[in-house]
Amino acid sequence: MTEDIPADLLLRLRPNRCLYKAPAPYRGCGRPRKHGDKFQLANADSWGDPSATFSLEDETVGQVQIQQWSDLHFKKLPNAISKLFESPIPIALVCG
Repeated sequence: MTEDIPADLLLRLRPNRCLYKAPAPYRGCGRPRKHGDKFQLANADSWGDPSATFSLEDETVGQVQIQQWSDLHFKKLPNAISKLFESPIPIALVCG
């Protein structure tokens, strides 16, 4: 079912997970930051504006809007940049 999706990894995240946004540009003082602001899945106020929004028609639920946030990473993998997708129906995709 997922073999045709162009993604390195497809997974579902626990709602209490945190990802991190890209850090602010380096200002030349000290070591460059690895992490930007927290992106808390349980706190929609931390999400900010999505990078993109997609709409599609589902046979069962009707119109579905999917939001995408780009340039997110896990704390232990700051160089593994991912995209996060969110939908009001049970779907959350992270793909590289």
